[in-house]
Order: sequence, then C-alpha cells, then structure tokens
Amino acid sequence: MSVKLYTTSICTNREIRTRIERIKNVLESMSIEFAELDIAENTDLKETMRELCKDPRAMPPQLFNGDEYLGDYDAFQDAVEDKKLKQFLKLE
Repeated sequence: MSVKLYTTSICTNREIRTRIERIKNVLESMSIEFAELDIAENTDLKETMRELCKDPRAMPPQLFNGDEYLGDYDAFQDAVEDKKLKQFLKLE
C-alpha cells in the first residue's frame, strides 16, 4: 500500500474533520487502498508529516505516496473534480 493519509482523531475544527472524512469516503468508494496515519496517536507522525510537506504548520489531511508528498485537501479535491485522482495519487 503506497497511499498514506495523515489524519487526526482529536480535532475540534469541524472543517478538518469533514475534509478527512471526504477523502476517506472517496478513496474507499474507488477501492483505493490507503494507510491512515493518525497524528493524534503519535506526535512523531505530526513532525514527520510536516517535514515531508516542507511546511512546519501543515495540518491534516495530507496525502502521500510512500514518502512523496502529493498535496492537501484542496489538491485532492481538484484532482477529483478533474477526474485525475489516480494520476494525482501516482497510481497510474
């Protein structure tokens, strides 16, 4: 499994929760396997995510293929709208 989705299970921001659920629903509906990495369970994951994003303030959801940064929710949503999700996720 190469697609990684960084999420958080502890979040008071409704928009972040909604975005995480939207990504998960789309990936599941397209039968795309992914690993969900919850930064609330391990603070090292948050630092790793931010280092890989090259953004010390990055917040979930963030998408990767292996350790290659793909983008955030907006980039994901653009790929869905353009019908280029598999290319965005580097699965094609």
